[in-house]
Amino acid sequence: MLLDVGHLGQNIYLIASHLKLGTTAIGGFQDIKINEILGIDGLIESSLYIITLGKP
Repeated sequence: MLLDVGHLGQNIYLIASHLKLGTTAIGGFQDIKINEILGIDGLIESSLYIITLGKP
């Protein structure tokens, strides 16, 4: 699963570059708080990776 998340992240970076958007991965985050914000339980679904997008 983590390998799949890495592949998805790389695809997001490639698409963002094509669209001339800036991207950065968040190296550390409080997954419990993110799960609460997203309304997921952390057991069946959980946050694994956060990438931000924006105009540089």
